[in-house]
Amino acid sequence: MKIIASQLIFNDSKKLWNFIKSYTGKSFQSIADGPVYDKYKNLTTEKHEKIEIWANNFGELALETTWNNRSTDITILWSDITDALRDTPNNKAPGADGVPSEVWKLVMAEPSPTSSLAKLIHKIINLMYDTGDIPQCLETSVVVP
Repeated sequence: MKIIASQLIFNDSKKLWNFIKSYTGKSFQSIADGPVYDKYKNLTTEKHEKIEIWANNFGELALETTWNNRSTDITILWSDITDALRDTPNNKAPGADGVPSEVWKLVMAEPSPTSSLAKLIHKIINLMYDTGDIPQCLETSVVVP
């Protein structure tokens, strides 16, 4: 108990979570040391072979030329957004912005984005999708134990 109390008092959430995970037997286990399949579905556990497999895999991805496929030039539909909002749980701690999910869910009943909030959500999400940029204010998360 002294360990937990100390970590709570000194606001050391990382050590606290690591202690809780190790105490409950749910500590993080890396999969980096696990076996890997090559492109012929042969399983290997040898480190140098795994490195070569990963290097070849990512090398082939870098040569991919279909990334500019016109079928990816779409916008996110309003129904996709409202479906995602519907799946967001209620009564959870808000993010760094302090806005609980119930506020975002106020626009779910709109068949198309008509309110100012709905239009803003739709525009921001599509802008992030189109540019691949996420505003810095949305990159912060808060872990509440």
